[in-house]
Amino acid sequence: MPPLDCSDAPFGLIPREPTARPAGQQSAGGNFADRDRVLHRHVIPAYMEEVRMGIPIAAERRLLSEDELGPVARSHYPELESLSRDQLIELARWLRSRRARARDIVHHRRRVSRGKAEPRNPAADTPSERGLAAKKQVFSHSLRRVNARLNRLLAEEKHAGQRARLPAADHAI
Repeated sequence: MPPLDCSDAPFGLIPREPTARPAGQQSAGGNFADRDRVLHRHVIPAYMEEVRMGIPIAAERRLLSEDELGPVARSHYPELESLSRDQLIELARWLRSRRARARDIVHHRRRVSRGKAEPRNPAADTPSERGLAAKKQVFSHSLRRVNARLNRLLAEEKHAGQRARLPAADHAI
C-alpha cells in the first residue's frame, strides 16, 4: 500500500485508510469504505460531504426578475401555509417549468463552452452560466418547499379520511 500524502490535510486531521472489514461484512449503513471519508479519529459521513444551505431572500431578490419573484416569495413560510391544494399544485408546476428552462439553458451554455454545441447567438459572446445556475437553485429550493407542504396536506387529508372511517368500523363490529 502506498503511503498517504498528508501535505494538504488540516492540522489534526490526518487522512488514513478505512478500516478493513472481512468480505461481505458491512456496517449498519452500508459499506463503510465506500460511503465515508475517514480522517484521524473523525468519520465524516457521505451525506455531510455536500451540505445543502438555504439561499437568503436577499439573494433571491437579486437573482430573480420581478415576474419570477412573486411566485418564489409565495413559496416561503407564512404565505405557503395559506395556499390551497390547487394553488400549491399550480405553483409547483410553474416552478418546475422555470427550473427546467434554467436547467436546459445552463446545459446548452456548458456544451457551447466545451465546443460540443453551436451558440444560439453566434455574434455575441456566450455568457457564463453561473448566475443562471444560481437561479435554478432558487427554483429548486422553492419547489422543495412547495412539495413538502403539498405532501403534508396530502398526509393530513389521508389521516382525516382514515379517522372518518374509524367510527363506522367500530359500529360494524
